[in-house]
Amino acid sequence: MLAQEIIHQIKQPVIGSNVVIKLDMTKAYDRVSWPYTCLVLRRMGFDEFFIDMVWRIMANNWYSIIINGKRHGFFQSTRGLKQGDPLSPALFILGAEMLSRSLNRLQQNPLYHNFHMESRGPQINHLSFADDIIIFTSGRRQSLKLIMNTLSCYEGTSGQLINKAKSHFLLHSNAFRSTCVRVKRCTGFHQKEAPLMYLGCPIFIGRPKIIYFSDLTNKIVNKITGWQSKMLSYGGKATLIKHVLQSIPIHLLSSISPPSTVLTQIQHIMADFFWGWRKDKKKYHWSSWRNLSFPYEEGGIGFKVLKDVCQAFQFKQWWTFRSKQTLWGDFLKAKYCQRSNPISKKWDTGESQAWRLLMKNKITVEKHIQWKIRNGSSSFWWDNWLDVGPLAHYTSNSNRFNKEKVADFIEEGHWNRRKVMQLAPPSQVQNILSTQIHLQPGQTDLAIWTLNTSGSFSVSSAWNIIRETREKTNFNTQTWHKNIPFKCSFLLWRAIRNKLPTNERLASFGIEPVKCYCCHSPGVDSIEHIFNSGTFARKVWSYFAVAMRIQTDYLPLRSMIMRWWTANYKNEAHKLVLQSIPIFICWNLWKNRCNKKYGGKSSNIARVKYLVILDTFKLLHTVFPYITWPLEWKKLCTFIENCSHDTKVTMVKWTRPQDSWVKLNTDGSAQGNPGNIGAGGILRDQKGNIIFAFAAPLGQGTNNLAEVEAAIFGLKWCAQLKNNKVILEVDSQLLVHWLTKTAATPWQLDSQVQQLQQIVTQFNQFKCIHILREANFVADSLAKHSHKITSPQIYFTRQQLPKVTAAYIQQDQAGMASFRRRKKKRIKEPP
Repeated sequence: MLAQEIIHQIKQPVIGSNVVIKLDMTKAYDRVSWPYTCLVLRRMGFDEFFIDMVWRIMANNWYSIIINGKRHGFFQSTRGLKQGDPLSPALFILGAEMLSRSLNRLQQNPLYHNFHMESRGPQINHLSFADDIIIFTSGRRQSLKLIMNTLSCYEGTSGQLINKAKSHFLLHSNAFRSTCVRVKRCTGFHQKEAPLMYLGCPIFIGRPKIIYFSDLTNKIVNKITGWQSKMLSYGGKATLIKHVLQSIPIHLLSSISPPSTVLTQIQHIMADFFWGWRKDKKKYHWSSWRNLSFPYEEGGIGFKVLKDVCQAFQFKQWWTFRSKQTLWGDFLKAKYCQRSNPISKKWDTGESQAWRLLMKNKITVEKHIQWKIRNGSSSFWWDNWLDVGPLAHYTSNSNRFNKEKVADFIEEGHWNRRKVMQLAPPSQVQNILSTQIHLQPGQTDLAIWTLNTSGSFSVSSAWNIIRETREKTNFNTQTWHKNIPFKCSFLLWRAIRNKLPTNERLASFGIEPVKCYCCHSPGVDSIEHIFNSGTFARKVWSYFAVAMRIQTDYLPLRSMIMRWWTANYKNEAHKLVLQSIPIFICWNLWKNRCNKKYGGKSSNIARVKYLVILDTFKLLHTVFPYITWPLEWKKLCTFIENCSHDTKVTMVKWTRPQDSWVKLNTDGSAQGNPGNIGAGGILRDQKGNIIFAFAAPLGQGTNNLAEVEAAIFGLKWCAQLKNNKVILEVDSQLLVHWLTKTAATPWQLDSQVQQLQQIVTQFNQFKCIHILREANFVADSLAKHSHKITSPQIYFTRQQLPKVTAAYIQQDQAGMASFRRRKKKRIKEPP
């Protein structure tokens, strides 16, 4: 992205013109000098013992040559790094660092003139990643000579060799011919037209053209060509598209946005591959790529629209630009945002395409960015730190509001009330003054991506707000199972949407309809007839439905299948069979129909029944391999219904704290998530006697917020009562992880968890322990009781507590255990 932005300025009129040089190193890894590598390590301060180990690794490099199948010679290498050795990339980069520093040092030479860049921004004369190097310089003779002298010195010391035949330079089309001749003479490289390839991405001048991305298209075509000779099912093709073809453009899309025509062309290629070819002629596409590009639960098969993926990466670029300190971001800010905030900027003619896309997407992305105040470095007017959008949008004169930071409105850890009321928009003054401030000096304000609980940006969350969505349905979800072959589920997917080549459907293409091939009394060859209403299909459905106790009313196909999927099940195996049988019936009915039409075989109900049972048996054996399943259908049905789940029973009880310790049990309760929430807790001594207990309604929120607030409420009371050794017991494992910092805290709860961690520091000794809910009944009953009251209640004796809670306390004091029963996923055979 940075290389593309720099090259955008190649057209700037300067003396000698701007020049971009792309270097190609000859066998870069194989030519590295060993003494040079050790010298670099020594100059960088590595220990001699480490350098000696590196030398032995490099020098212990022997080769032999195989000629006509026989090995000849066994000789030692004198230079080069072994490719495939995990240490080699690091050693090569350390060696290349010397070239990078030498090129950077040129900028201190008064005779050297740099590539034209914004004077207030970073001055960059090269970019490199391993052996992929691109240099930006002036076309003046003296500058070119200094560049070439630096490269020659690097060649002489490192053992590297620049391939002048493959290295080239780029000039703007308006550059004088004399400039081109001068650059050729000074460098020995040839001129090349745009685009340049850097890190696998085309770097071009002006607008992106379709031809620039031909390598990407060819790469996908070549992959598909290698697969054409293989017999691939729809499932195999779908897997290759999702995990291979759709991942090929990801690297490029993360930095450059190709024209939409390129993305559409790639989708057409993948669609042709998915639907197949017949004698060099592509088959009919029964469904558009758009309809396929939905998640399973929304009625698609999991493909993606590349335009949506591309835009998701554009969102990431804006997030990176706004939230992180990067060389690319600093360059853009110096180039476009010297006098104004990026939020207030608009794209103007002549500015780069990358900046145009940033400006295009900023409004959408900014809606989901919120700033957490740490040291007040956020812009008071333009950053969304108040969760109402930029404050500049609430005033008519926003052009002058550019430089003020949030910290400018804070004095001694509190809002400067007078300044806020004087300058802030009147409609937001009260909102600002009511916002709590928790300054953390030394830490810059943090950008939060509100679509992720962690607060970190993810491309998938951005993609979810870009893409077209459909309603999630149980039918779409049940159509797919990870252990049911894709081809079977996909056939049902097509059948429900009338996307199969039945004679009724082919009639719309001008083909004269023919009667069905499955029944003795042929009817119309339609989806309903083949899979449901035909005589043949009804007999098959009836055979399996009777054994599974499913009503076989004359329902449409979709309703018939839903009757199977919504039937009551007795265990996981029973549930799996109810889900899979309709899919396998449809699959084998279609195979029977096609065998009759294309293979000349007669319809055979017994064969279809057997194949459905066989498919079901294979599925059960795959999911539950530890059970011996009967192959006869009626016995299998009885066997499945009589299977049961193993039950794990755990004895759980509350334990008293050690001497001089107190134990606080808290719990949160939520009526819905989110919904009305409440907190409850109890503090007890080493004898199990109550010190205090509480129940407190908390208003609206989530269950996790209730858990955190309950702990805060209880620990505050512990601190007030001067308890120094406190054990906090909760039945929320997440809360334990957040408090002990073993898991990332959701950004919505970050301030509450920080408050909790701050309270904990007031105790001399503190422990946070997770317990099972059955050992936390006292706190649980108080949390539930909080929904019946309107204000917090504090209890100091057992007599003041609700009767249910008092009974639980008596049970805990007596050391009585509760039993926790949980069904295991593993099932067991009938006795």
